Amino acid sequence: MVDMARVQRLLDKDDIATALQRWANALGRCDWDRVRELFHDDAIDTHGTFDGEIDAFVEWQKQHHDGIEQSVHFLSPVEVEFADADSALCQTYVTVYQRFGVNARQPRLDVLGPDREGHAKPMQGIMVGRYIDRFERRGGPWKVASRLVAFEWLKVEDAPWDVPFQPHWTPARRDRTDPIYEIRKQMGLPD
Repeated sequence: MVDMARVQRLLDKDDIATALQRWANALGRCDWDRVRELFHDDAIDTHGTFDGEIDAFVEWQKQHHDGIEQSVHFLSPVEVEFADADSALCQTYVTVYQRFGVNARQPRLDVLGPDREGHAKPMQGIMVGRYIDRFERRGGPWKVASRLVAFEWLKVEDAPWDVPFQPHWTPARRDRTDPIYEIRKQMGLPD
C-alpha cells in the first residue's frame, strides 16, 4: 500500500530543492527577478553584512555583485525537516566560488573587508557556509520566509590576470546573454 503522506513529503522536498537550485542558477546569471522568486514578500534574509527584508536584499545583491566577474554557488543536498504540512526547516551547505575584478569595491568590502577593498589585482575567493531556511507554502509554491547564512570559512587569493578561455569554449555570461536563455527559448520554456 502506498503511503500518500510520504509521497507528498517527497514531492515537497523535491519542490524545495528545485527552488533552491533555481535561485543559485539565477544568482550566477544576475537574474534578479528569478532571485526574488525564491522568497515570500515579507521574507527576511540575514546574510553577513546584510540583514533585512527581501526587496532590500535583492537591491543589496545587485550592488554586491557589481564587479564580480564570475560567481558560482554549489549547493549540497538539502536536509528538510517538516514542522507541519506547510512549513519546513531546511539546511543546505553552499560552496561559493567568485572572482572579484579590480573595480569590485562593494563586494571586496562586504566579503574581504577594508584591507582588500582597494587591492590592485583581481582576486578569487572560495566561501563555504550553510543556508538555514524556513520554507513555507502559503497557498502556492514553497518559498523562503526567512534565511540565515552561517559562514564556515573563506579563502581569498590573487586571481590570474586573464581567464584562459579557449577559442572553442562557450563562455558563461553573468546576464541574460548567457547561453541558457537562448536554449530555454528554443525549447519553448517560459522566460
